[in-house]
Amino acid sequence: MNLPREEGVWKPVLNEETGQTLHQALTVQKIRVAGRILRSTDKTMEAVAGESGFGSVQRFFFRFREQTGMTPAQFRRKGGGFRA
Repeated sequence: MNLPREEGVWKPVLNEETGQTLHQALTVQKIRVAGRILRSTDKTMEAVAGESGFGSVQRFFFRFREQTGMTPAQFRRKGGGFRA
């Protein structure tokens, strides 16, 4: 996808292309990054939250569970599979 530089122009394009707002698209990307870190390391939840771009551990836990249906710890214990 090739987005124009002007924010007022690309926000609707992003929404049309993905069906997501910019905030939603960024959250999904952060969750994907967090999932990779959880699967491949034994880093603390604080480290995972920070490295995946969340401002707080609480916000990370909330968004992770909202998107995946499980806590980050449950995800790690189950070997890192997202629900369909």
